[in-house]
Amino acid sequence: MVASIIDSTEGGELEVRGWYHQGKSYAWMVQEYQRKYDLRVSPTIFSYRRSVRGWERRRAPRVDELFPWRVKDEHRWHRLLVLLRMEARFRRFGVETMPDSDVRDLEEFREQLKAEDVVVHYDPQTEAGFSLVPRQASDSDIVRRPPGKSGQPAGPRV
Repeated sequence: MVASIIDSTEGGELEVRGWYHQGKSYAWMVQEYQRKYDLRVSPTIFSYRRSVRGWERRRAPRVDELFPWRVKDEHRWHRLLVLLRMEARFRRFGVETMPDSDVRDLEEFREQLKAEDVVVHYDPQTEAGFSLVPRQASDSDIVRRPPGKSGQPAGPRV
């Protein structure tokens, strides 16, 4: 195997493997390399190492209460769904695993939801799919659950 920048740092592969198994995100690792070694790297260097070494892929468990819908393909990258994914990642791994830009976006999103007293609603029959709607007494989180979906598993992974 060709030597990598990972192998040339003080912590080397053991450090990266430790971060990976602690659940640190690739974005977090990029920031840590910049801070610790003053090296600019891309997330690909870490995902490639994981793949080459055969480290088990990790998949964050779904936070089903944030995804109670089956989302159409054309709505998968709607900004509100992206923000819900960030919120799910925050709830699962905490703020320290998120890039600064995601933390800022998530804070702004949370402030908007609170200030406007709204929740995320999904209607697959509309062009946009996602929208913000006024909070109702029955809304217990930041999403509007479809009727009859109080705790049932959501649709396919979003």
